[in-house]
Amino acid sequence: MENHISKLEQQQQSVYPGAYIPILHQEDVKEALKATREGTIVQPPVNIREFNECYTVEVCTPGLNREDFLITVEDQSVHITVLQKELIPESSTRFQLHEFNYECFEREIMLPLNADTEQTRSEYQNGLLHLLVPKTNNPVDKVSMEVVVY
Repeated sequence: MENHISKLEQQQQSVYPGAYIPILHQEDVKEALKATREGTIVQPPVNIREFNECYTVEVCTPGLNREDFLITVEDQSVHITVLQKELIPESSTRFQLHEFNYECFEREIMLPLNADTEQTRSEYQNGLLHLLVPKTNNPVDKVSMEVVVY
């Protein structure tokens, strides 16, 4: 059992203790994005604010669940990817007005060098994805990890 847990920890780095196995896998999402929505991906609006101790990122994504997000960090870059598995076929829906559709997208957000992306935390609530990235005075080592959405 202990060997299995350490193997999972090696495969999956996250900012929270314990093993986290995402529902979405990065390779699957990228293939699906290429195949299903090529050229029609809408980027959700993003707010980035700077405070004394941290940066906050808010991404407006109504109608999603926390399980729909795959968030990865590569050095100072945060990648937010969404792919809803159970889509309503467009032919069965008649819109009077259709101004947002975030069923699948990929968004990259570059953060300043003093952002400690290794400590990134996230939460999805009321249609907003919230990311909190602490600041640091020390140089950050190269980071590559997935972030759990609570």
